[in-house]
Amino acid sequence: MSYLYIAITVLAVVGLITVGVLGTFAKGFVKPAGAPPS
Repeated sequence: MSYLYIAITVLAVVGLITVGVLGTFAKGFVKPAGAPPS
């Protein structure tokens, strides 16, 4: 049970970090005029 909780927590953290990194890349590299915020 604790291993499942740890696995879910790790996946959640990795997912959040991935979303943050992708968001940073999107803001830094994809910056045309009037780009819709994701």
